[in-house]
Amino acid sequence: MPPKVAEWWDLKAIDEQFAEFLDLYEGAGNLWAGLVGDDPEAALANSTAELRRDAFRYYIPMLTLWRRFPYRDPNLPLEFLPKDWRGPAVRETFQAVHRLAAPLAAAHAHELIHGNADLVAP
Repeated sequence: MPPKVAEWWDLKAIDEQFAEFLDLYEGAGNLWAGLVGDDPEAALANSTAELRRDAFRYYIPMLTLWRRFPYRDPNLPLEFLPKDWRGPAVRETFQAVHRLAAPLAAAHAHELIHGNADLVAP
């Protein structure tokens, strides 16, 4: 890792935030795949109101925690970052859950706002 990178970004603090995210959500992609399968459209079509509510309750706190990373992560090539940089694992975890749970959570929000159960893909 080039020395200037560590001067320009507080990599230790960012990586600690990544660790916090992974402590909470690592493996969540597999959890959601186990609950709804691997096809987001089929999951939405076959979902229950309870599952959509649970997805909303799970996804929104995860999204809230995730939102700070794009502003803090230097998003540099790995050769410029510490050897055990957790950024790729965080992105992979978020994307896996987002792919499966976000459509369900959006459908729940749509139901709350519009007062009906018509499933609308986000």
